[in-house]
Amino acid sequence: MPLSQGLVHPAIQPLDQQAPESEDEKSCHKAVQTFYSWYFDELDKSDKGVKVDAQSSVLRIKPSLLSSELEQLLEEDQKAEASNPGYIVGLDFDPFLNAQDWDGRYQVTSVSVVAGTCKAAVSGRDAGKSRDLVMPELKKDNGRWIFVNFHYPDITNPTDENLISELKSLRAERENQKTKGAHK
Repeated sequence: MPLSQGLVHPAIQPLDQQAPESEDEKSCHKAVQTFYSWYFDELDKSDKGVKVDAQSSVLRIKPSLLSSELEQLLEEDQKAEASNPGYIVGLDFDPFLNAQDWDGRYQVTSVSVVAGTCKAAVSGRDAGKSRDLVMPELKKDNGRWIFVNFHYPDITNPTDENLISELKSLRAERENQKTKGAHK
């Protein structure tokens, strides 16, 4: 047998022969990519002069894609931002992109499902380079995937590493400011 057709240890497979995705991984991959394709269509509208706030569109048009906790925290953050014009009291970046600006569309590069939780690596362009920018976390709810959190792979501070922690931290800061203001 020629050496090129020799046996390869099962743990050492060429990249093009990696194990196929499970059904859960395939469906999660599709759910995440469908979300980002829709989201970038919303962003494209705003780039073409149509008044669209893509982040608000998620809450207005697709709230069923979010866990109730994530939806509540995002709504709370938006209300706080709206009631404090001229001040940044909430998120100052796009939580679904982990960016303030975007360069091209994002693509799902990998998906892993462990114990019913799906984590997807989503790649986009940042400073001219393609890299994983955000890692959505999803769980199944009534047979379909919903987003429960978004992780930011380049952030090491546990308070800022994921959207839930960031939103809770911002809420605590706002409450702390209210308390300080009440004691003056």
